[in-house]
Amino acid sequence: MRILLGFFLLVTGCRKVAPIASSAAPIDLEREYQDGKTELGLGRLSEAIAHFEHIAKETPDPMLRANAWLALGSAYADKKDPPAALATFEKLVALRPDDPDAWRVLTVAAEEAKQDRRQMEALERLIALEPDDLKSYLDLAGLKATHGDIEGSKKIYLAYERERSNAVMALGKSTTAEDRAAAAASLASAKDVATARALVLGLTDRAREVRLACARSLAEIGAGIDKEIATAVKAAAEKESDPEVRAALSAADAPGK
Repeated sequence: MRILLGFFLLVTGCRKVAPIASSAAPIDLEREYQDGKTELGLGRLSEAIAHFEHIAKETPDPMLRANAWLALGSAYADKKDPPAALATFEKLVALRPDDPDAWRVLTVAAEEAKQDRRQMEALERLIALEPDDLKSYLDLAGLKATHGDIEGSKKIYLAYERERSNAVMALGKSTTAEDRAAAAASLASAKDVATARALVLGLTDRAREVRLACARSLAEIGAGIDKEIATAVKAAAEKESDPEVRAALSAADAPGK
């Protein structure tokens, strides 16, 4: 498991931006955090772990502490120590109990540590915080079925279908490009032909951000899910003027997809 620094935990709540410490943290601890990230990037795990443990213990700044727990858990994961990674991310969710991204890394850590019960609890919390996270429904339904809770699995899958249908409807009918793009992005985990067809229709949207989100989700699903989908994706790629959207469509149509 590789937890990428910068994927989670900002004051803004945004994703895929490098985490930063607030001005409440002493400058030397901020510098040590950057040193720890450098060590982690170089694969010097023991040194990185020592930095992040020290920061988490000493900083008065809760944001820097959260980032230190995140980085420390990532270091333990890279060190192939799933129990330590899980224990670290437990501290993270205790510090940030309403942060869906904190629970998301916990679900991954619990899976790596083979702690199915804790993974299910974390997925339930994640769904409560982020009900449009379709992948979490599928993961939870699968775990419940594995542990013999067939009725519970059916209930979760029905909830998944409801959210999937809502996302498909939002993709086609929302009045803002931002909402349509968010709906398209949320459908990446829905591996079915009906969803793929809705995403193909979204490729005709006038808004580039919507087409890009649809193309990226189709790349996750794979155009090979259906011959008609594959043909439509190829046709859309030929007509598409934006290079980034076209590249995503090419990825969707790649062999094995």
